[in-house]
Amino acid sequence: MSGSNSTSSVESDAAELSETVKLLTLINIVFFPIFMFACQWLLHQHSTDRLMRKRSMTMIRVASLVPGWLAWFNLIISMEVGVPCFVFYIFALLIAPLSIGPQLTRAITLWSMFKLSHLVLSTEVLSVKRTTSKRHTKHREGTSVSANSNSETSNAVKSAIEVTMIKRVTRLAINITIWGLLVFPTTLLLIFSMALSNVDELMEEEFPKCFPEPIVVRYFSPANGLFVASLAITATCVLRNSSDELGIRREITRNVIIWAVTYVAVLFVRSFDLGRLQPIMISVQQMALTYSMIVLPCGGFCGMLGGVQVFSGEGSSYRQSSGSPSYRSSASSERSVAGIDFESGLDVVLSSEGGIRKFAEHCAREFSVENIRFWQAVNQYREICNSETAEDMKETAVHIYEEYVKPGSEFQVNLPMTMAKQIKKDIDTDNVTVELLDKGQLEIFNLMERDSYQRFLQSRAQKTRRASTAGVKGRRRKSLSS
Repeated sequence: MSGSNSTSSVESDAAELSETVKLLTLINIVFFPIFMFACQWLLHQHSTDRLMRKRSMTMIRVASLVPGWLAWFNLIISMEVGVPCFVFYIFALLIAPLSIGPQLTRAITLWSMFKLSHLVLSTEVLSVKRTTSKRHTKHREGTSVSANSNSETSNAVKSAIEVTMIKRVTRLAINITIWGLLVFPTTLLLIFSMALSNVDELMEEEFPKCFPEPIVVRYFSPANGLFVASLAITATCVLRNSSDELGIRREITRNVIIWAVTYVAVLFVRSFDLGRLQPIMISVQQMALTYSMIVLPCGGFCGMLGGVQVFSGEGSSYRQSSGSPSYRSSASSERSVAGIDFESGLDVVLSSEGGIRKFAEHCAREFSVENIRFWQAVNQYREICNSETAEDMKETAVHIYEEYVKPGSEFQVNLPMTMAKQIKKDIDTDNVTVELLDKGQLEIFNLMERDSYQRFLQSRAQKTRRASTAGVKGRRRKSLSS
């Protein structure tokens, strides 16, 4: 009698669990599309934002849309709609590499951006200044190319070779990641899981009978996913000493940790024969990843209204409003360094070599060194206009256009399309004057003043606060020890 009572009690608990799982699944089926559409619309609203474009938006879309909707379809399948189990297995196998693979490629791209930014900052690859120096040497009467000019040419060649090597290594690493670590292993898993499974089990249409999964799906798929996740974390750890003002490294690390923790939770649930909870947990995982990749960098859903945007920097966050906010440090000791008052305005900072160097270093940390380089190139263009021939002026103008203004160029700056077309038209019609690039320079100056300069001030203030806190703690420890 007691045995029958316990059996009926177990069956009752199982029925209640099944009903609870169905209710949670139904809630997720309804809520998930609303959440995903809201996130993608938010991302579209910020698609023209330079700070978001630096975050590799294509990979963000791939990592959020494709595995997210696969997880949603698995939710539908779990409602016993008559879909064979092998469809569920295939989707489950694809979700892991499609979620974590883009994070690894973004980490590799971040390494490339960091190396290129600092290379451009330190060597001024293909700069107008170097071209001008060679041109001055060439026009001197009765003189040959100086040793200094030869040295500059040699440095330019070395820098160009290094740039090429960085690009090649990046492309090779991304190709190895995509094909060697994602496409090939996933294809093998799909083939083996289908080949080693019973056909009747694969064609089973009752979802509870899809568990336990085939051995390949049960063990090798999680192992492959965790392996790629460990590679992504390792890639971000390589850059742990680099200063990333945009917080991309922290965001990628956060994404990988979210994925790994939730995936371990899924494996834990599966070990207790609660496989029916897996589609729900995977859908929650995908929403958490999407929130981390899109919503947090865009400043939350309030960003849909065009309000405040919040970007997490290295160890801190900074805010950027739609206007031109000013930030004032409370630490007067950091207001002036080597005679430069950094808070007096960007024009004051850029009026000295020391100020330019400090601000350019900040721009390199947020991967926008092309802005300060363009600003410098236009200044050098004006010097050429005052001392060189019309032919030299046009040659320099063409060089600046090809390097900074032309759509798709290596160091393209964010100029309005109409302005870029007008510069191209003036060059093509030989209407090359000293004012040719003035509007473009003013546009980039305003952009730097509105964006990079505000973060530059806040970054310096945060460093001051950290140094002040460290000093107080040091004095406190010293007083306690004495």
